[in-house]
Order: sequence, then structure tokens, then C-alpha cells
Amino acid sequence: MDKSHLSDPERVARLMLAACLAYLWVIYLGAVTQQDGWQAIIHRRQRCNLRLFQLGLRLLDYFLNQINRFPARLTLCQKVSGSEYAT
Repeated sequence: MDKSHLSDPERVARLMLAACLAYLWVIYLGAVTQQDGWQAIIHRRQRCNLRLFQLGLRLLDYFLNQINRFPARLTLCQKVSGSEYAT
């Protein structure tokens, strides 16, 4: 943030918002990596010693550099009361 040289509070707030959303998106991609089995493709098959953020970055890198496209829709199911799932 210091390197941005922004002094206007509104612009700093927008930059912080964009950075926070990007961080959450990469964490989400890390969760998708673990849930949907992408971990075996982008990291070890036996065990994983990477955090969600690193997994998310590796999945994003894989999509952009190996597949040359990003899936149009990635969903993460969350357990909701009992055995039903919601996206």
C-alpha cells in the first residue's frame, strides 16, 4: 500500500477493498482445490503442506498457464442443517 503513493482516502479505500476481495478469492480457490481434487494435479498426491492461500495461487496459475482458460463457474458447497447442501 505504501508503494501506491495514494493520498486520497477514497482511493486508498478502493485499493484496500480490491486487495481484500482478491485475497478472499484466492482463499476460495484454495478451498476449491482441496474439495474438488485439484490438489493432486498442482501439488503432492500423498500429503499437502501448503496453506489455502498457496493452493489458491497455484490453482490460479495452473488455470491461466496450463489450461489457458478459467472455468466459467466454480462452486463451493457448504453444509447446511443435516445432509442438504447449498452453494
